[in-house]
Amino acid sequence: MAAYTIWKCSKTTVAKNLYKGLRRKYSSAINESKCKANDSYIMNAKNTCKASWKVVKTQIGKSRNLSTELKFSANEFNNYCVDSVSSIIKPVTNESMINVMNLTSNVPYVENTFCWTFVCPFDVIKAAKSLKSSKSTDIYGISNFVLREVIGVIALPLAKLINLCFDKGVFPDVLKISKVIPVFKKGKVTDIENYRPISLVPIFSKIFEQVMKVQLNSFFDNNHVFTPMQFGFRAGKSSVAAIELVVKNIYEAFEHKLFSSLIVTDLSKAFDCVSYDLLFMKLSHYGVRGNCLNIFSSYLTNRKQRVFLNESWSDLININCGVPQGSILGPFLFIIMINDIVNNVPAMPILYADDTSFLGNYSDLDNLKFNFELIMESAENWFSNNAFILNKQKTQHLIFSLRECDNEYSSVKLLGFHLDFKLNWNDHILQICKKLSRVIFVLRRLVQCVSISVLKNVYFALFHTHLLYGTHIWGHSSNSSKIFKLQKQALRIMSKKSYNFHCKPLFVYFEILTFPCVYIYSCLVYVKERLSEYSIRADIHSYNTRNQGCLHTKLIRTSKVINGWEANGVKFFNKLPPSAREVSMIQFKKTVFSFLKCNPFYSIDEFLKYDLCGLLF
Repeated sequence: MAAYTIWKCSKTTVAKNLYKGLRRKYSSAINESKCKANDSYIMNAKNTCKASWKVVKTQIGKSRNLSTELKFSANEFNNYCVDSVSSIIKPVTNESMINVMNLTSNVPYVENTFCWTFVCPFDVIKAAKSLKSSKSTDIYGISNFVLREVIGVIALPLAKLINLCFDKGVFPDVLKISKVIPVFKKGKVTDIENYRPISLVPIFSKIFEQVMKVQLNSFFDNNHVFTPMQFGFRAGKSSVAAIELVVKNIYEAFEHKLFSSLIVTDLSKAFDCVSYDLLFMKLSHYGVRGNCLNIFSSYLTNRKQRVFLNESWSDLININCGVPQGSILGPFLFIIMINDIVNNVPAMPILYADDTSFLGNYSDLDNLKFNFELIMESAENWFSNNAFILNKQKTQHLIFSLRECDNEYSSVKLLGFHLDFKLNWNDHILQICKKLSRVIFVLRRLVQCVSISVLKNVYFALFHTHLLYGTHIWGHSSNSSKIFKLQKQALRIMSKKSYNFHCKPLFVYFEILTFPCVYIYSCLVYVKERLSEYSIRADIHSYNTRNQGCLHTKLIRTSKVINGWEANGVKFFNKLPPSAREVSMIQFKKTVFSFLKCNPFYSIDEFLKYDLCGLLF
C-alpha cells in the first residue's frame, strides 16, 4: 500500500514501476502459496479424483456443501434404506424351497464336510495386512489404519477369540452393527432416492470374516464348487477376463457365419434380497454343515445399523434380510447363492457378482429366437425360485452379426464395456471420450494452480486409467484415434504448449505411453501371460525356416478377427527378439514398457516397421 500511495502522490514513472514490480511479486507469492496448498491437499487426499474436482470447483466458484441442502435426517435415511428393501422382498414358500432343492440337485453334492481349522496369531496378522490402510472409522471409531498399527500386540487374544467362536458356532453381536453413510449419486441433492448407503462394518469383524473366508475359499477350491463362469470376487478372475470370454465367443460366431445372442439381466437390490433359508440350504449342499453352518446363521441374523449424517447418529435398526454390504463375507456368500444358475439355464452364463448375462451362438435367427425364449423362461424361473427380482425393463438383448439384423438396442453395457452388434466399439469409445473430455477440463483448470508433478499424478489418476481398462480388447478400433487426439491435447495443456505443438517430445518428457503404445503393450502382455497356450511354427511343420521359432498364427477368415487382440498380439510378439520368450514376466513388462516409453509410436504400423534387433531382454 505504501508503494501505491507514493506513486499516487508523486506521479513519477519510477514510483509507478516500483509499485507494479511489488504487485507482481505479491501476486506471484500468492499463486505459489496456493499451488503448494493445492499440491498438499491433492497428494494427501484418499481419493485423488475427488480432491482434484474439489480444487477445480473452488477455482471456478462452484463448490457447495451438500449437507446444508439435505432435507432428511439420519433416522429418515435409515428407515428409507430398510423400507426400500422390505417393500420388494419376496417371501420364501415351501414350494420355493422344494424348487430350489431340485435346482441345486443339478450341482454335484459335496460329500466332504467343512471344518474350521485352528487359527494362530500369524493368520490374524495376515488377515489384518490384507485390509486397505483406510482411515475411515467404524461405529466404534476404529479404522483399518489404526488396526494395522497395533495388530502385532492384539493378534494372540484375537486368535483365541476367533477359535472360541468357531468352537461355539457363534458370531459376536457387537461385530454385527454397521455404520452407514449416505453418498450422493446424481440428480437432485434434496431427493433421498439419489443417495447410496455405504456400509462400514466393524473393523474387528473384517478380521474375523477374512479368516473365515480364507478357510472357506480353500475348501470350495479343493472341492471344485465354484463354476469357472464366476468372474467376480475370485482370485485370478476379473471383469476384463469376463469380457474377453464374451468377445472371443462372438468372434468365433463371426468366423463361422453364426449369430451370437447376449442377454444382460438386471436384478433389483440383489445383495439385499438374499434369502437366509435358501443360502443355508446351498451351503449345506456344498459341505458346510452342523456347527460350521451355525456360525453363518449367527453371522447373518440379528444384524443392526446406524446412519451417520451431519454429525448426528440415527437410532439402531434391525436388518432382517440380505448379505451385509461393505463386508468381506457378503460378496462371497452371494456368489455361493448364485453359483448353481450355470446348471439350470441352457446358455453360457457370465457371472460377475450380481451382473448375470447369458451368451449363445446359433446358426439362424429362428433358432436364436427360440433359444432366447427358452433361456429367459429358465432364468426367470431360477430367479423367482431363489427370491431374486428380475427387472425386465432394464434387461437387454443384443444380436451380434456382421450382417444387418433387427435389434432393439444399438449396444448393451456389460461390466463397463459398451458392445455394439458388429463389435466396432463406436459407442464404447464415445463414452470414453466423454469421460476424457471432462478430465481435460479438470487439467485445464488445474494447470494454473498446481505443480507439474501433481498435474502428472492427476493425469494418471483421472485420464490414463480410462486408457488402460481392457485396452487390448477395443484398442484396435479405427475410432480409437479420437482418444489419441484427446491424449495429445491433455499433454499440451499440462505442458502449456500451443494446440499444434508436436507431442512426441512431451510423451518422452512426461514418461507417458502413447495410446497406440498402450494397446501394443497390453497385447504383448496378454500373449506373454498365455505363452504356453500358443504353438510355434516348428510344431506345425518341419521346414527349417528362418522364423520357425515364432508363434504360429491361426487361419482367420474375417478382417474383424484378424484385427483382434489375439491375432495382433501374436504379430507384435513375433516382432520381438527371440530372447523375449525366455525372460520372466516381470522382466518382460519392465523391458517392453521402458522401450515404448522412450519410443512413442503414433501407430501400429510405425511399431511393426521399427527395427527391434537392438532391444535386449
